[in-house]
Formats: sequence, C-alpha cells, structure tokens
Amino acid sequence: MRILKKGAGRQTKNPALSFQETLALLDRDLSFLFEKKRSPHDPRLIQRIALNLKHLYVEALKLKRFPKYKERAERILLSLTTPWGAPFVIKTTLLEAAASYGEQDPLHSDLHLWLKEISRYGHHFSGQILSMLHD
Repeated sequence: MRILKKGAGRQTKNPALSFQETLALLDRDLSFLFEKKRSPHDPRLIQRIALNLKHLYVEALKLKRFPKYKERAERILLSLTTPWGAPFVIKTTLLEAAASYGEQDPLHSDLHLWLKEISRYGHHFSGQILSMLHD
C-alpha cells in the first residue's frame, strides 16, 4: 500500500515553462499569418490567438513575481496593455481586443482587424513584432 502525502498527485506547472509554451503558440500563429499560410479571416485562428493572448497576460502577471523573469514579463505586459501605433493601429489594446473577441462578430472584431493589418503589412514588420515575444 502506497501512502500519498497531502497535495501529492497535484501537478503545478512551472510558470516560466507555461509562459514559454504560450509564447511559442502565439509565435507560431503569427508566423503563419506573416508567411500567408493562414488567413486572418479564419475564426478558429482568431479565437486561438485571443485565448493565447489572455493566457499570456495571466502568465506574465505570475512570472513578474520572479526577479529572473520580471523584466521580460513587464515588457510583455506593456505590449499587451498599451495601444499600438502605426502601422498597426487599433482602437484598443491587444488584451482588450482578445478579451472582447467573444462578444463581437468574429470577422468584425477588434482582434480580427489587428490580425488583418499584420497579415497585410506584417512581412515588413515581422521582426519587430516577433521580437516582442522573444526579447
């Protein structure tokens, strides 16, 4: 007979690992847009990006508590909570666009507009946008 300690069997995911996984998923989806492998009009893609942006925000908040990751987490939080300027102008922040996605028509949502813009001009700016995820 095996005796389990209190709390045994519960898995707690490493916050840094979870953060990296979400960044990788977001990077993959944005790269698909830049390379024209996916359409910005695909509701499943938009929904997946919205979900990953919200997860990234929560994970960055958790990671900010660790001195080793604080600076990077703060840069990600700033990117998600500050409206972007030209050439990707949207009226809300990325976090607000992701949060309101479910309440809006998918193909007229703020997030869709942003994704449509980055797919149109993104190949010129992909380095700057993806550097947000990799700095």
